[in-house]
Amino acid sequence: MKYLSWCGFLIFILVIFLIVPHTILAQDESEDPVTKQFWLDFNPSYQISEKLELYGSIGFRTVDPNTWNRFLITPSVKYKVPKNALP
Repeated sequence: MKYLSWCGFLIFILVIFLIVPHTILAQDESEDPVTKQFWLDFNPSYQISEKLELYGSIGFRTVDPNTWNRFLITPSVKYKVPKNALP
């Protein structure tokens, strides 16, 4: 009996994998799927002290045909906590 339920489960999974991919579209189908993309990033980092570091990124991204332009700034701080500071 366990063998039949295992075979039934495998057949069910096989049928799902054969039918579902043909009915679901994962991406938009446009006439020209190729885009030209331009990404420019600058990633500075500054060691302020032994425990403190400032870093991040500044960037510009665009997609042509002119779908979107994006400017981004992501500042970050890294602070090393002494091992004996936490309980």
